[in-house]
Amino acid sequence: MESVDPGHPVYNAVPGRYVNRIGNGTYTLDGVTYHTEKNDGPNTLHSGTNNWSFRVWNVTNVTNSSITFSIHDPSNSSLGMIGDVDASVTYSVSKNKWSIAMDATSPQQRTPVMLTQHTYFQLDAFRNPTNRTIWNHTLYAPTAKRALVADQNALPTGEIAKIANNSIDDFWSAPHQLGFASDEVGFENHCGNGCHGYNGALAFDNKRNKKDVALTLSSAFSGIKAELTTDQDAVVLYTCNWNDGKTEFKSTQGVAGQDKFIPRDGCIAIEAQDYVDGINQ
Repeated sequence: MESVDPGHPVYNAVPGRYVNRIGNGTYTLDGVTYHTEKNDGPNTLHSGTNNWSFRVWNVTNVTNSSITFSIHDPSNSSLGMIGDVDASVTYSVSKNKWSIAMDATSPQQRTPVMLTQHTYFQLDAFRNPTNRTIWNHTLYAPTAKRALVADQNALPTGEIAKIANNSIDDFWSAPHQLGFASDEVGFENHCGNGCHGYNGALAFDNKRNKKDVALTLSSAFSGIKAELTTDQDAVVLYTCNWNDGKTEFKSTQGVAGQDKFIPRDGCIAIEAQDYVDGINQ
């Protein structure tokens, strides 16, 4: 059967069981080396092409303000992901607040587990008639003063570097528009070969209060501000460089007379998680 979603940008899903990249499709655990599917150049992305964002989850609980989805992931259903895993994600809503709680257990043996929420944001709903990209959105993460240095395949090298004031990754010293550094030479391949903008991880201060707002995304055009609190130690920012322009946004969005497709650089994923490729670092 031909896929109806060949690009599969992981819209709003929970990929797993180990999100983002595993270097060289290999990890070693308890003295045993395992090989995972190389579906992102030389590396594994989101555990391969049978990761949890392709699966059907079961609805296991519903209340007036929440819904819980659950999944049973058999051992090796994604290549090299050993041991069964049972996981759930609960989405709950209250006034102006969306809460996401994830849980995963591996009853048989130790196995790599790292989850994230892969929602994409566009606070203008593509209604700005002169700019449908994400570059005019403002981001502020005052405790994200370090970045995971990555190679040209967006794989962390193991180095965690301090972010200098007004450098490309600086969203801690002051709020900056996402496109504030777009004229700098390094912006074009900042997130890897052929990738401009952002597709990397920022590390929060270890001593931050995890109940405080860790990151704010806002838009002057729409007047909307979204605040993130998380118990995770890092956040991956991805500004939709690889979007293929074939996915339509909602019929209630956009500007009359313009097309209905999400453009390249038209959105941002804000993925709170642990350190990328931590299993190898």
